[in-house]
Amino acid sequence: LDEDEDAYKAIIYEKLPKEYHHLAHVFSKSVSDKLPPLREGVDHDIVLDQDSNLTTSPLYNMPIEHL
Repeated sequence: LDEDEDAYKAIIYEKLPKEYHHLAHVFSKSVSDKLPPLREGVDHDIVLDQDSNLTTSPLYNMPIEHL
């Protein structure tokens, strides 16, 4: 897996402009595969109403390029 990570880093450095190389860690595959840590006061619950019904809308045609 280290070889994959090294190859991924090489691609990032190749495509990322030099002035942003110090931010390359932001694009790390191993870091992006993990959830961020829980943070007190920042995380919140999404409360769903029990009485709500999910609605659907009709399908519509879309060009294949947009799919």
